Amino acid sequence: MKKDILLLHDLLLLYIVVNLGHFFMEPVVGVPTYVSIARIFNLIQVDYRILYPSFFLITFSVVLLGILHPTPWLRFLTAFCFFILIFLRYSFGGISQVSHIWIWSSFLFTLLEFFQLIKFRVVMNCLYAVFFSSYFNAGIWKVRTLLSLKEINWESLKNSSLEVIGTSVQQGIEMEKPLLKLLLLNYQIFPYLFLVLIIFQVLTILPVAYPILRRSFVVAALLFHVSSGSLLGHWYTDTILMCLFLLFVNSLEDRLQIEE
Repeated sequence: MKKDILLLHDLLLLYIVVNLGHFFMEPVVGVPTYVSIARIFNLIQVDYRILYPSFFLITFSVVLLGILHPTPWLRFLTAFCFFILIFLRYSFGGISQVSHIWIWSSFLFTLLEFFQLIKFRVVMNCLYAVFFSSYFNAGIWKVRTLLSLKEINWESLKNSSLEVIGTSVQQGIEMEKPLLKLLLLNYQIFPYLFLVLIIFQVLTILPVAYPILRRSFVVAALLFHVSSGSLLGHWYTDTILMCLFLLFVNSLEDRLQIEE
């Protein structure tokens, strides 16, 4: 059972790696022609246009080899290569928080391979903690934004909600999303949606301590990302896949506990 779960994780990870491959075929925005790797690794400067495609192919090959011939060291190499690939993709002018959970899951499952005394349940508890803490941190950031306002009232809440989703709404309009146009006609509900989002994100700390709530919160997160993707055109594929993966593992938890 555990091997099947790890195989599913690696297959999803392979899809995410493939999805990252289109980046080096697009114009590089905000990234210098030469990346000064010397400041980090004390190496010589490397042409980014050669560095990223090369490491993408290395990562793809390692993940695929790990699926075909799984070993503890290949799993570690998979986690390391994926981490470096994300580092190269997002560390120059932007950070993709949606990839963090997959970096953590890759390294956590590596620990499971190297240390047989670590139970699968413990690793999954850590993965749930990382997953929900990302939402909790986002909620705290929004609360901090509200508290930084000179005065907190309905008008300021409405302005904050419009500011937070303004860019996403603009992109959705450019993509001609019909549902978004309907939503814009009823923009008065934005503050309510903003409040619901903040409450949900702040409450995501509860499933970390109470496992019985995990499935409900993962389903809620999945519905949120699917609805926002449908409305705004922002499909956080990495997060949606992690939600589906966690729901699948959650449905097997009873059988996994019997195995342990």
